[in-house]
Parts: sequence; structure tokens; C-alpha cells
Amino acid sequence: ILENSGYTPEDIAQRLLLWYEAKPKDIGGTTMLSLSILAEGVSWRESGRLAIGLGAGPTNGSLMRTAPVGLYFRNAPDLIDKVAEEISSITHADEDCILACQAASQLVALLASGKSKERAMRIILGQYGPSSKIGIELRNARSGYVRPTRFGHVFDTLGTALYSFLQARTFEEAVVKSVNAGWDTDTQATVTVAFAGAHWGVKNIPAR
Repeated sequence: ILENSGYTPEDIAQRLLLWYEAKPKDIGGTTMLSLSILAEGVSWRESGRLAIGLGAGPTNGSLMRTAPVGLYFRNAPDLIDKVAEEISSITHADEDCILACQAASQLVALLASGKSKERAMRIILGQYGPSSKIGIELRNARSGYVRPTRFGHVFDTLGTALYSFLQARTFEEAVVKSVNAGWDTDTQATVTVAFAGAHWGVKNIPAR
């Protein structure tokens, strides 16, 4: 986004494809399937959707990379949902994946814009409703409840990240809570860091 001085989904898809073709050490099943379809010449608009037809489910691969949407578009909130949907859909076109990416990006934008935790939570609950999937995750996280995690499931990852962030008093505590929850620890911590970094800022990330 920075190198292009703006958002270009075609470029993002191409960079993901180059990363995939470099045979990365760790790549999720849904991401691998979608990018293998993209590598065959299918449009980025179709790659994630076609992967669903081949068995791709609501996993967390796009959620872990959605923070830049909230950071870059924090002053243009009306664009966040559209951009988050497009970027997620390159690999993760499932409705739950898109919804989780949109909510996480909106939350990052609010926190990076200086909103307090509680104010940001109220805004997100107002946008999605307390009985929505996002609302349930937020209410559980605020109350201190996190259900048993299904490895790699997008809403379980989001719920663990929200809990770790909301129950913590520092950046470090949030990250430690997320990792110590077990299961898909690297992705959970990545999402937690998106919220914690936007809230506490770079200056409060321990140098070590």
C-alpha cells in the first residue's frame, strides 16, 4: 500500500502469489489452496471463492494480515469494510472470514485514532449489534469468557485476541495472554498485537 501510494488489490494479490511461489516455511491450507488457484491465472476476485467450492472453510489466514487496512484507512472508515472484504477474499472468501476482517480492521482504526478500549467496543457493538457474531465475541471477551478454541477457526482466533487485549493492562501482557491460551498461537498473537499496538502505540512495546 505504501509503495503504491494507495490501495491496489491486484498488486496485493500479486505479492501474495510471489510469496507463495517462494515456498514459505509456514502457509495455511486455505491460503495455499486459494493461491494455487490464483497461480493458474484465475482472477483475484475469484480465487478465494473457488477455494470454498473445494472445501476451504472459515479459517484465520486473512484475519492475521488485516491490520494494515485499519491503520491506512483510519481516517476513511467508510472504505474499511470494502477494502477488508477485497483483501480477505483473495484467499478467504467465506462470509465469516470477511466479517471478522472487517470488524478487526474497524477496531484497529478506532484504536489507532485514539479511541479508548471501551469507546471502541461501544462503537463496534453499535455497528454490528450485540447479538451478531461479532457482538457475541466482544461481549464474551469483555466478560472474561473465551470458549474452547478450534484450531485455526476465524472467530475463535478473533475471540481469543479480543479477550487477550481487553483483559490486559499492557502490550506485553496482551501478547503473553494470547500465546499462553495455546492452540494457534502465532496467528492469535498476530491479531492481538494488531489491537494492542494500535492502542498502546510503538513507544509501549518493550524493546527486548
